[in-house]
Amino acid sequence: MVAGMTKHETQLDYGRRIARVTDYIAANLDGELNVERLAEVATFSPFHFHRIYREATGETLTDTVRRLRLHRAAVELTREDAPLEKIAKRAGYSTLAAFTRAFSADYGVPPGT
Repeated sequence: MVAGMTKHETQLDYGRRIARVTDYIAANLDGELNVERLAEVATFSPFHFHRIYREATGETLTDTVRRLRLHRAAVELTREDAPLEKIAKRAGYSTLAAFTRAFSADYGVPPGT
C-alpha cells in the first residue's frame, strides 16, 4: 500500500495506472511493448508492475498484447483486402502458419474464412 493512502485509495490509484497502460498498449500495438517501458507508463518498478498488472487484469502483458494484436487482425480481415501474410506480420507473427494456429485457437476458425 502507498504511504498515507487507504487500501481503497491505493486500489483506485493502481486501477488508474493500469488503465493508462492498457490505453498505451492499444495505441502502440506496432511499437516495442516491453515491461520496462510499460512500467514507466504506470510509474511502477518493472517487478512490481508485472505483478500488479497480472493481478489487476488476470493476464500477463504478453497475453494482453497478443490478444489485442489478434483482435486487430480479425478486424483487418473484415475490412481490408490485405494479404494474410501482411496481416500476420503486423500481428507479430513471423510465419503465416503460426498466425493461423494462434488465430484459429482464439477464434475457432482460420483467418480468411
